[in-house]
Amino acid sequence: EAIGRMVSLAWRSGVQPIQVIKQLLDISCHSHSGFGENKILSCADAVAKAIKCHMSSNGHTVPEALVTKPLIKGACPECGGRIVYEMRCPFCYSCGYKECG
Repeated sequence: EAIGRMVSLAWRSGVQPIQVIKQLLDISCHSHSGFGENKILSCADAVAKAIKCHMSSNGHTVPEALVTKPLIKGACPECGGRIVYEMRCPFCYSCGYKECG
């Protein structure tokens, strides 16, 4: 509810939806849901992805930077956290991402 109120206030104050998406996208919390491209990192991330999806489906242009995440060497592709190797398998302690089994 709090995020919804803040988004509503932002829009009523003239803040563009893209700016709201940029602020909320990829915020992480202790409770993740889904996998890969459909992974939701937090309630804020879910709101940002819903706004982005709504904009795309209604013909609005969504900047490419918000569509694809740049890969940074040594960074987790899911949350951007630091990747460590456990038994030759990349693993992220921040979100639990792992490439092997």
